[in-house]
Amino acid sequence: MTKFYSLILGLGFLLVVGCSNNKSITGKSNPVSNENIAYFWGKVALDATANDTERFSPRPTITSRYLGLIFTAVFDAWSVYDPNAKPVYHKNQKKIKGDLMDKEVAISYAAYRTLLEYYYSDSLYFKDKMLELGLDTDLNNLIS
Repeated sequence: MTKFYSLILGLGFLLVVGCSNNKSITGKSNPVSNENIAYFWGKVALDATANDTERFSPRPTITSRYLGLIFTAVFDAWSVYDPNAKPVYHKNQKKIKGDLMDKEVAISYAAYRTLLEYYYSDSLYFKDKMLELGLDTDLNNLIS
């Protein structure tokens, strides 16, 4: 599990290089409520959970575990930008400065990669959501 989260966070760090500006991938300079990128990925995760339930009828403990792991990855990706946040799995990660876009990109890649892991049947849906945000989904060449 630790290797998986390291991969997600490492990818997020590679992607935020060069994203230092005051812009937002949501198009909002101060997104609140449903404009927030975490809200966006929360909706995507709930849609995937509904699709997965329709297809496979998993036990509630499985879907709740998936959602917990997805949002733990999202939290860990965001936590490197907050000096007071304590990540769950990536405990020794150095804190870095970043603007809104850096945080949104890190959160998006963490959500995307974990959603792919747990809800593989919706991979095209997740790819469309990343492309909607203007983010590249074919970054395997950055992963060593």
